[in-house]
Amino acid sequence: MKDLTGQYCIVRGSGAGVYAATILSEENGVAEMENARLIHYWSGAASTMQIAMEGVARPGDCLITMIVPYLKIMGVVAIIPATEAAKKNIAEVALWKI
Repeated sequence: MKDLTGQYCIVRGSGAGVYAATILSEENGVAEMENARLIHYWSGAASTMQIAMEGVARPGDCLITMIVPYLKIMGVVAIIPATEAAKKNIAEVALWKI
């Protein structure tokens, strides 16, 4: 299994949603992350895999939350390393908050 510690990734939880974050640790379906943003809704990508490779094509239509310094989720079902282009794209999406 590849060690993703320190890498920016797209993380899908079974009930917690999809996140963009840097991995601190992952073991037995539990991931600890830093500088995490919840990707509540995306537009302009067919899947989380496309988000990890390219980011989103319609950032103005996406709902991506503010950054939290630390997050731990259980029930991780996928961790996809993101490209630098995707990381930059996601960082440029306006913060969604009410």
